[in-house]
Amino acid sequence: IAYNEPITVGQIDEIRGVSSRDMVRKLLFKGLIDVAGKSDLPGKPMLYIYSSQTLETLDAAELVPDYEAVCAPIELYMNENSLSGRKCRELEESGVSVIPYVLNISKGALDRYIEDNFDAIVSKVKGTGILLGNPGWIIPFQEAGVKVYGDYGLNVYNRQSRMLFEEMGVEIRAYSHEAEKFFFGNIPLMITEHPVTTEMMEDRKGEKYTILRWHTGDKYLIFQNNAKNKRQEKALNFEEKQVHYRK
Repeated sequence: IAYNEPITVGQIDEIRGVSSRDMVRKLLFKGLIDVAGKSDLPGKPMLYIYSSQTLETLDAAELVPDYEAVCAPIELYMNENSLSGRKCRELEESGVSVIPYVLNISKGALDRYIEDNFDAIVSKVKGTGILLGNPGWIIPFQEAGVKVYGDYGLNVYNRQSRMLFEEMGVEIRAYSHEAEKFFFGNIPLMITEHPVTTEMMEDRKGEKYTILRWHTGDKYLIFQNNAKNKRQEKALNFEEKQVHYRK
């Protein structure tokens, strides 16, 4: 609901992959969402949005008090009518830098979204820059005058690869999993388009992994739970400016 409001129960079901009718009733009962009218879809289903009560209790500045910057998916950053879009504006007003980013696997619907809205996106992100893990979008954004930051998907793992992108004018904000100085934070081990029906997985060694379904419903991000290693400890003392990647 936060990502896609106004939204119908059927659309929520499609994203989550399970029935959401009982959940929506509970949210309505608790006053966390409101009815915003009826959709033009067949059957005229109800449209739901976050309630004013919920918005009043969510203080965006308190969500990331210690971060110099946070990242937001480009589609949500651009949608000023959604809760996520409004929270991005609140963060910016509170002095936190919000950098929109493009998911590393951007083929299909995401690429079409960028192509169809490219001029509007460029106008919006010229003041913030954009975080990219997909090299295919680097030159188009640079030619449009947008500052490009490099995400872990560019697989920068040593000085040579870093220098290559810096010569292209790309400032690396997140190094690859193999980097000597590991990027501090929880970044996905894998992004897959194969449907995953569980929220948690465990391998033969007992390691557990959290599965997050992307807000568009067509991609799944796999995170290792409580991933800690010496590389992350090194990153804590890393002198360069970093952006904390969040789930």
